[in-house]
Amino acid sequence: VAGLALLLLVGGALSAWALSLLWAWFAVPIFALPELTLAQCYAVVLVMAFLTKQAQWDDDTSGVVKTVYAYIVPFLYVGYGWVAVQFIRWGY
Repeated sequence: VAGLALLLLVGGALSAWALSLLWAWFAVPIFALPELTLAQCYAVVLVMAFLTKQAQWDDDTSGVVKTVYAYIVPFLYVGYGWVAVQFIRWGY
């Protein structure tokens, strides 16, 4: 679970950075949209990841692992989302 949490944190941060650049390069000038902060991009990445996540299981993965994953991952997303909201409120 700790490895998954770290993977979500680092992967989310890198994805947020990429989204912030792509948004600034394309969405802002083309559609005249406001720029997004890194924290806002992180929140968008979390929502997109949560809505589109697909676990890849081997045939020998136990039902217990799948169940724990199904119950733990939503709480991780909510926790990371709460952190992102705090950064957004602080103006980052």
